[in-house]
Amino acid sequence: MRPHRQTRPRAGSQRGLAAIELALVAPLFFLLLFALLEFCRALFLFNTLQEVTRHAARSASVSDFSNAATMTAVRKSALFASGSDSHLPLGGGIDETYVRIDYLSLSSANVLATVDTSALTPLSNIATCAATPNAASCIRFVRVQVCQPGSNPCQAVPYTPMVSLLSPIFSGLSMPLATALSPAESLGVRSPCGLC
Repeated sequence: MRPHRQTRPRAGSQRGLAAIELALVAPLFFLLLFALLEFCRALFLFNTLQEVTRHAARSASVSDFSNAATMTAVRKSALFASGSDSHLPLGGGIDETYVRIDYLSLSSANVLATVDTSALTPLSNIATCAATPNAASCIRFVRVQVCQPGSNPCQAVPYTPMVSLLSPIFSGLSMPLATALSPAESLGVRSPCGLC
């Protein structure tokens, strides 16, 4: 009796096995890859929203709050928007309506309160602040927040993944409530003497 020799399988029979292994591993690989990309995008957005509020607060503190076109330009500039597109790049639909700008007064008890700017102009604000720095209508600070449009108080923006397949994984996740506070400066009033 002759011993049975082991024969190696042919290369052709291995091709089917490799295709099956790829079909089993590829979905998991791509799911992990897309989840990693979404996680990186979420970190990018968390940091970018902080920069958006900082930039908007700085711009709003030197811009005329009574001019609607100027304030829209401040919001669009803060979102790094170019041309007619007013959405934050990779922002998942965040546009200028998400940027809330509030003007605050500072009472003598060091309490911040929102100022109604509908009846104010930057010049009347300067006159009020010069006469009574702690008046309820004296704008001392500018606060900018990124929150859901129309929400009062400000509510965090829910995170929207770019790949809808990952929505169950990222459901319930919302952006941090980005807030920046800047001292009010010129509020758009130019010095009457030019560069003096």
